[in-house]
Amino acid sequence: MGLEIVYSDWALANRYDDTIELHKDLKKYKRLHDWLLKHELEHEKEFNLVKDTIHDYGEIPPASMLVSMVRFMAPRPKTWIQLLPFGIFKGEIYWDVSMIIFWLLLFIFSGTIIMIKFF
Repeated sequence: MGLEIVYSDWALANRYDDTIELHKDLKKYKRLHDWLLKHELEHEKEFNLVKDTIHDYGEIPPASMLVSMVRFMAPRPKTWIQLLPFGIFKGEIYWDVSMIIFWLLLFIFSGTIIMIKFF
């Protein structure tokens, strides 16, 4: 089976094996849609911790795309699911390693700043 693109009410954009999931409202935001689709297409079919982490965090999106993402996500609470360290696809729970790394780094940096500031 070839690559399938599905549109849903949840999250923003994800890649699961042969499927790319995009939020259904992205169809109205061509520039953001195309940028996110390109990003997800660049992920390989099989999960690779090193390659996927470098792909997700090694390239910083242009500021205009970050602003567009926040503007898109702000009025759509279901898209904030994108930031959870796990997700559900086709009835199965999966761990989102990129978000686990994101939260881990956030806690480490926040904890370090708090320790420097108050101790």
